[in-house]
Amino acid sequence: MGLKTVVDKMEEVANAYSEIGQFHYGKVWDVNGRIDWVYPLLLVECQPDFTGGKAQDNLKTLKKQYTFKVFLYDTYNFDEQATKDLVTKQDEVEKVFENYLGELSSKLMTIHGTFAKRDVTEGFHGWHKEHNTMLVQVYTKVIVTTPVDCTTGTFVYV
Repeated sequence: MGLKTVVDKMEEVANAYSEIGQFHYGKVWDVNGRIDWVYPLLLVECQPDFTGGKAQDNLKTLKKQYTFKVFLYDTYNFDEQATKDLVTKQDEVEKVFENYLGELSSKLMTIHGTFAKRDVTEGFHGWHKEHNTMLVQVYTKVIVTTPVDCTTGTFVYV
């Protein structure tokens, strides 16, 4: 399974979840200045780290890992701030994020030899102002391990 298949599955799960308004595979700074986003916005950073696993005797890799930086943003405008404190809003966003990650893991496990886990050593909650829209975010790294679908290829030597 390749990178596109994994990202497509991440998008499919986000689109199926009624609590997520939009999926975006791109850069974190894409969020700045955009007023047409639909929130909550799930952003998967488009430069995942990649590592190969243990190689067989024929030098083919058995498994590979992608490490994605995944963010969930939601609005926290002035009206909401008047009735809901920051930690409550962060908790709500985190619950949506946890549900998404659980379903993603479940869906990836249906693909033989593929699984996802969270890097529990890294993550954060954020709150910042982006062009007059207050945003709350939660972030973590998601590590997807997948089998390699390597074939022998066709080589022509002259």
